[in-house]
Order: sequence, then structure tokens, then C-alpha cells
Amino acid sequence: NAVITTPTETRTLPLNADTTCTLRGRDDRLVVITVENGRARFVSSDCPDHVCVNSGWLSQAGQSAACLPAGVVLRITGDGGVDAVTG
Repeated sequence: NAVITTPTETRTLPLNADTTCTLRGRDDRLVVITVENGRARFVSSDCPDHVCVNSGWLSQAGQSAACLPAGVVLRITGDGGVDAVTG
């Protein structure tokens, strides 16, 4: 799942359903997040530096990106699968 937290709400979007949502963050900043092909990303933001947009696609449990000026965080949740195998 893609869990999106803003200053006023938390949304959970399944990664298996393509969608795009526009959210309002702090100081009325707008961010657009899209879910596509089992991954999620910030598409655009009203922030000055666009670090969130430049974070690219997130698809693995534990990955996250944030738009700090807007106060919006995108996290990927789930079981995470296998990180390593030892023998």
C-alpha cells in the first residue's frame, strides 16, 4: 500500500490499482501523487525545490519520500518480502 499523510488526513492507496490524487498540504500547497504499476511517486508539488518529485518511484515496503514544505509524506507499507538469505 501507499500511505499518504498530510497535516489533516491519512490516506491509504492500494498499489494494485492505478490512480492519481491531488492533496492540499501545509500553507495550501498542492501535491499530486500517482500510483501506477505497483509503485507510487510525487508527480508535482507547489514546493520550491521539488526534492519530493525527484525522489522518483517507490515500490518496496519501507521506502518513503516527503514534501517537507507541504508536510506530506508518502510511505510504502507491506510485508517487505525477503531482504537477504543466508546459508
